Amino acid sequence: RLTEATKHSMQELIQSLTGLAANYVKPATPARMKMMAASGRLPLPPKDLGVVLYALAHDPEPQVATKALESLREQPHNILNSVLNHPAADSALLHFFAYYFSHDAKILEVVILNRLTPAEILAQLALQVKEPLLSLIVQNQARHLESPEIVTSLLQNPETSTGQRTRLLEFALREKIETGYSLEELSRYIHPELLYELYPKQEVQAAAAQAEANFQ
Repeated sequence: RLTEATKHSMQELIQSLTGLAANYVKPATPARMKMMAASGRLPLPPKDLGVVLYALAHDPEPQVATKALESLREQPHNILNSVLNHPAADSALLHFFAYYFSHDAKILEVVILNRLTPAEILAQLALQVKEPLLSLIVQNQARHLESPEIVTSLLQNPETSTGQRTRLLEFALREKIETGYSLEELSRYIHPELLYELYPKQEVQAAAAQAEANFQ
């Protein structure tokens, strides 16, 4: 179900269509015409075809929406990017592409780098992406500050390297972001001098000794 903000964004997308393209996405357009457009075989400019298919993927008629989504997934990246980079693109559109193109690294890169991508989507991606997408999220400390759940998701991702984990934990400690790591676990990744600033020295030394004993 589209929110009012998303409806407004959708209208902006539709209003950007040139020529006859807008006729295929009007509410009064016959289902037969919508199905023809949803097939993706219309002779439209790439930027219009992408918007038409995205709009029809939200059509109230299930057959039209299903066919449009199927066709959208078959489009080359230049058409998909024309929708993702559209001036009217909003968080709902980015959510849509993150969900339906979750195995397309090129699309996910655009989503990850977009300032409008909702924090919950970044946090979900942070749990599961691999390199090079993982580094894009690890490096984005501005989003970490806004949404600490992104940091905790990255720490739960088994693909996160030791170096990345150290960087994330140091950042979390400085910014007072709760990670769920015990002092013993922190001592495996963080230099003692930083831990001494936050914990009693004897506790840090004891935790480090215990971590080393457990590692052996």
